[in-house]
Amino acid sequence: MKIIGLTGGIGSGKSEIASALLDLGALVISADQVSHEVYRKGSDGWDDLVGAFGDQVIGLDGEIDRDKLSSIVFSNPNDLSKLNGLIHPRTRALIENRLDAARNAGETAVVVEAAVLLEAGWDDLADEIWVSKVSEDQVVSRVVEGRGLDASAVRARIMAQMSQTERENRADVVIDNTGDIDNLKKTVLGIWHERVNSRINRRVVNR
Repeated sequence: MKIIGLTGGIGSGKSEIASALLDLGALVISADQVSHEVYRKGSDGWDDLVGAFGDQVIGLDGEIDRDKLSSIVFSNPNDLSKLNGLIHPRTRALIENRLDAARNAGETAVVVEAAVLLEAGWDDLADEIWVSKVSEDQVVSRVVEGRGLDASAVRARIMAQMSQTERENRADVVIDNTGDIDNLKKTVLGIWHERVNSRINRRVVNR
């Protein structure tokens, strides 16, 4: 089973790349979706988060309000480190469980999509690392339009993340996502045939 670690900064188009890979037959594990289980009311993660950040992070429905939590941690490096220490180990354990299930199910290609793949040290879960790339100005424009954050909040999140240069230096594949969705799909298709599908076919032939 080939495991691709897919990462990139906020607004860089990781989800679009993951969707294209899903269409090509890969199983996609979204770390963001997995982490929802860690945040869920009644979980140990929920208890720890409320203990660390107080009732201010609880929404009207009793769940963790992730927007409120984000506004706190992305303005304070110590709080961000505290959050990561609580969430990352639990999220990794859940991802590992899903990878084991995929292996047992006979999946041939799995994508672990995670914004913090490198920061959290999860790159050892993957056979190779793919990084999405766009300019900072394009990130700000996309996120302001798509998520309703103001430009200063977006830039604060960019500053709190690993630099794009470091991501690219640690990547096996860098995907330029500055164009439209059709160009992105063509790019992903070419990489898939070169790095994933051809290797899967070779393994099948050699059995």
